Amino acid sequence: MGDKKADLVLKNCSLVSVYTREIIPKTQISIIGDRIAYVGPDASHTIGPKTAVIDVKEKYVSPGFADPHVHIDQFVLPSELAKKSLLCGVTSLFSDPIDIVSAAGYKGFQEFLKLGENLPIRIFQVVPGGLPVDRKFSNSKTLSLTQE
Repeated sequence: MGDKKADLVLKNCSLVSVYTREIIPKTQISIIGDRIAYVGPDASHTIGPKTAVIDVKEKYVSPGFADPHVHIDQFVLPSELAKKSLLCGVTSLFSDPIDIVSAAGYKGFQEFLKLGENLPIRIFQVVPGGLPVDRKFSNSKTLSLTQE
């Protein structure tokens, strides 16, 4: 991030590389705002007079995990699932909102989307498929290419 000094530097990290499947010891990580600005062996060039430096004492640091298929709408509010997910290192959720769409239609889905805004986790909503299974046996709501 250019010449800007970091807000936070984590020193002595045991970095979990999900690409090489190795633990990289004594890694340093610089953070500016909500962005990672540097990952490597020596972050001294990013430390300024206002930079907080934390020695994490060889604790493991990894990228955020993604849950590729979750039905948030079946069990809890998005804010509650976000709390539990973050404790496990999950920073992204891919949600299939089949139940809320089936029960509440497009307008209900729009309201459900609002519940996932401004959370400290990324929620990606997929378009639910297969609704309804058969109109003769269900009064489920549906989505179409154009909604009002």
